[in-house]
Amino acid sequence: MTATTHNKSNRLTLYIIIALIAGIALGFVLNGNYVADENKRISTSELSIQHIQTSLKTITDTNSVAYKQYITDKAKYSATKNAAIDARDGKLEYFSLIADIFLRLIKMIIAPLVFCTLVVGVAKVGDIKAVGRIGGRTMLWFISASLVSLLLGMVLVNLFKPGMAMRLPLPDVANTGVNKAALT
Repeated sequence: MTATTHNKSNRLTLYIIIALIAGIALGFVLNGNYVADENKRISTSELSIQHIQTSLKTITDTNSVAYKQYITDKAKYSATKNAAIDARDGKLEYFSLIADIFLRLIKMIIAPLVFCTLVVGVAKVGDIKAVGRIGGRTMLWFISASLVSLLLGMVLVNLFKPGMAMRLPLPDVANTGVNKAALT
C-alpha cells in the first residue's frame, strides 16, 4: 500500500467522523431550536396528564363533579399534546424523508456488497476443504460477535437509558387500540 493510498483512507475516515459529529450537533440544535416549542407543549401536557391520572386514582366516586372535571381536563390536555405532536411531526416530515432515502440506499448496497465479498473470498481459496474450514470459523466468529454485540447493547441501554431526557410521550394505556369486545 502506498503512502498516497494510506493518506486517502485516513482522510476518508476523518471525513466520516466529522460528518457523524456534524450530524449529532445538527440534531441537538434542531431539537433545541426548531421544534423546541412543540417539545415544551408536549412535555407540559404530559406532566399535566400524569398529575390528573394520579389525582383520579384517589377519587372513589366516579359520579362526583371533581372526577368528571378531571376527565374533561385530561381530554383537553390529551388534545393539546396530540396537536403538538402533529405539529412537530409536520415540521420534521422533510427530515424523515431524507433519512428514509438514505437508509434505503444503504440497504440497497449491502446485499450486493456482501455477496461479492463472499464470492471473491471463496474464489481465492480454491480448495473445497479449506472453504469448509473457513466457513465454519466464519460462522463461529459471526455468531460470537453477534452475541457479544447484543449483550453489550442490552447492558449499555439499561445502564445509560438513552432517550430518557427527551421526554417522548408514552402511549395512553386506555387507548391501546385493541377492542376487547372483539376478543370475546
